[in-house]
Amino acid sequence: MVDKENGNGEDKFDEEIKKEERERKNQLDKTEERLIKKEELLEKETIDLQTQRFGLNGDYFMKRQELIKPIQDRIYTAMKKVAKADGYTFVFDKANQSNLIYADKDADISNAVLEEMGITKE
Repeated sequence: MVDKENGNGEDKFDEEIKKEERERKNQLDKTEERLIKKEELLEKETIDLQTQRFGLNGDYFMKRQELIKPIQDRIYTAMKKVAKADGYTFVFDKANQSNLIYADKDADISNAVLEEMGITKE
């Protein structure tokens, strides 16, 4: 009779251990799930921040446009004035890998454009 009581006690103890193991596993699963969700959220926030700062309409692009546009406009105005005065129909930007294969240096109006802008070549 004592053995049966011990047997029942062991069964209850085993059941309690299994129950605790299941609860711990559930807690670990929930913790892992929360970590995965948090990681996904951080990845999304990272992408959103990158887009906000460096995307097409991001802070970096807008500031760059704000600073460079006046310079580009000034260069374009001077280049257009020199091109019209010298009778050029086309002006190529040789710095931006255009498909221009050859150009005679006499046709290069870069110095004239700089001069028109009041910039002297040193």
